[in-house]
Amino acid sequence: EVSKAVSRPVTVDPNTGPQATTQPAITPTPATAAAKPIDQAMLVGTWVASRDDGSKFELALLNDGTFNWKVNHQETMQGFGGAYKIDGNILTLQRKAGGSLVAVLVLQDERRFNFKLQGGPAEDPGLNFSK
Repeated sequence: EVSKAVSRPVTVDPNTGPQATTQPAITPTPATAAAKPIDQAMLVGTWVASRDDGSKFELALLNDGTFNWKVNHQETMQGFGGAYKIDGNILTLQRKAGGSLVAVLVLQDERRFNFKLQGGPAEDPGLNFSK
């Protein structure tokens, strides 16, 4: 869940990869290891995704390096904004109010990508965003 990921501290060691501060090192999945670097300019725009439970997500990535994240779950809208950066295929969304979401992106084509929280459960399919 997004709320759990924001509160869970994660550190990244360039030699060993991401680690939760209270858990052992996380082994990169084949998707994270094999994914191609993504050009930040390609991500600029408004992306949408949904889940089977009816939740809808909107991620607007702007030219100036800022973002807006909106979630509509059971007719309740929540959201936050801040700054983002892409490093290879890792997208970091740094919230203005503190905390961050770090996700592995797997680009499917120019209009679709999969967004999976780094360090999340292996069985989590992530979110499939499209423009």
